[in-house]
Amino acid sequence: MNKYITILMIILFANTTFSQNNNYSKLWTEVEKHEVAGLPKSALKALEIIETKANAENNAVLDLEWFLRKMK
Repeated sequence: MNKYITILMIILFANTTFSQNNNYSKLWTEVEKHEVAGLPKSALKALEIIETKANAENNAVLDLEWFLRKMK
């Protein structure tokens, strides 16, 4: 019984993690599209959304990523 609970928890946490990354991957894709299209202001707006979410979640990795991308 304990094995089943552990497996269920792993699946639920993995699903939550993937859904969060999916939101960010959509935003990063949007940033890349704007950069390729030569639209830096639009890319900056998408980066600001990522910045707001990363700060709200205290996600240091994303903080670093958006900061480095913003410096481009």
